Amino acid sequence: MMAGFGKDTQHVVEKEELVKMCLGGAKGNLNSVYDLVSNVCHDNPAEVGKEGDRNVLEEGSYRAQVEHGPSKQWFEIRELDVKDVLPEQIILCESLILIFRRKTN
Repeated sequence: MMAGFGKDTQHVVEKEELVKMCLGGAKGNLNSVYDLVSNVCHDNPAEVGKEGDRNVLEEGSYRAQVEHGPSKQWFEIRELDVKDVLPEQIILCESLILIFRRKTN
């Protein structure tokens, strides 16, 4: 698909291939359980996007919420600012990227 748009396809994985890799990694166990370990959000100013010709992802700021594995403590990182957050606060933003870790038996 990307090749049709003249884009570099060297590191592109097609959806069908990705599904096969994921199912193969689960070793046939479709009952795998995953833990959320990171969440990336984008906060944009209220006025961005009202003009209709501006890309909302180019303005505003990004923040990552990351779990410290051994302590199970969550941290929010925005540029150089790092602060503790409660796990309940993770669901309050519109997520762009969610990263999960598969639990092992």
